[in-house]
Parts: sequence; C-alpha cells; structure tokens
Amino acid sequence: MRFLMLVAVFAVLSSAAPAQLSPSSQVTSDIQCFMLYSVGVGTATDDNSRTAGSLGVMYFIGKLQAEAPGLDLVAAVREQAQTFENNPRLKEIGAACDAEFHKRGEELIEVGKELQQSGATPSPST
Repeated sequence: MRFLMLVAVFAVLSSAAPAQLSPSSQVTSDIQCFMLYSVGVGTATDDNSRTAGSLGVMYFIGKLQAEAPGLDLVAAVREQAQTFENNPRLKEIGAACDAEFHKRGEELIEVGKELQQSGATPSPST
C-alpha cells in the first residue's frame, strides 16, 4: 500500500514541467531503478532493507551522474512517474534493477578478494 502511495506521489509530481531532453534508454532504465530503490528505502520496515535500498539509490544516482551529467533528475523522475502508473512491467523492471545491482556488488567483492590476496589493501591505522 505504501508503495502505491509513493507511486501516486511520483505521478502527482509528474504534472510539473517535464525533462527538457529525452534520455537514452539506458538512462531511462537507470532513472526507473533509482525510483524503485528510492521507494524501497521509503517503505523498508527494517534496517537491513533500508541500508540495501540506500546503496541501490547511491549506485544508480552515481550511474546517472556519469551517464547524463547535468540531468535534471527531479524532472526526469516526474516524467518517468507517468510510466509507472498501472505499469504491468514494474516487477520485471525491478528484477532487472536488482540483477544489475547484485552483479556490481559481486564484482566489488571479487575486487576486494583479489586486493586482499595481493596484499594491496591498506591496513587500518590505530
């Protein structure tokens, strides 16, 4: 129910001025992921879910800043909110977002393991 309320808020916000440029399909996808993770943070009932959602928000906002510097994120979210209303693909979109986020997390874990094995990680100072 809270999810639907947040989607409704996004829909109301979408009535304001739309984004000036039409984003690429990858940017659009990342905006949608940012939105879904933001909703997840807002509706999380436990700290672990809230933390995981916050990391997802940071991941996708970082991607957006790299892919589309100068993107008016507020306007882009407002525009995308229209596509979320009654969208039967929301679960599919969310699953794709989760898959990408988890893949990047696994890649980071592997990098950390390789750095530990090579002794390249700095030791904490006390």
